[in-house]
Amino acid sequence: MTPDQVSPAEKERRIRAAVAHYLPLLHLAKWQVRVNIYPDRESMGAKEDQSAAACSAQSEYRVVDLDFALAEVESERLERDVLHELCHALNWPLIHFGDWMVEQFAPENPAAEEFGRYLMESCASKLEGILWEALPRPLA
Repeated sequence: MTPDQVSPAEKERRIRAAVAHYLPLLHLAKWQVRVNIYPDRESMGAKEDQSAAACSAQSEYRVVDLDFALAEVESERLERDVLHELCHALNWPLIHFGDWMVEQFAPENPAAEEFGRYLMESCASKLEGILWEALPRPLA
């Protein structure tokens, strides 16, 4: 099976396996993690220019939601995308602080909001890269 022919059921299985693999390694095993699987971005509520995967968290309550749009998520990056979204959970207090700063000092400023989004993605991507090299890979 080539990566483009991976079935939605197999993508979902790999996503859930990767989440289970990474939670203890990232010290998130005691968190309540909800993995939400959607057929596509539209069902997930994401716009066309948004990612096929998303994270939202309440770190003070140790709760995280991971959303994946199966039609658009790339099968060759599934495990790495899971790791990236979990990195957002680790960084969530910084994300929350950044959102607060924008609200306090630059409300309704699209440039400030975009800069906050850029910082959030940059932090998650840097951490993802470090962890991808350092941690054992999940079994496919």
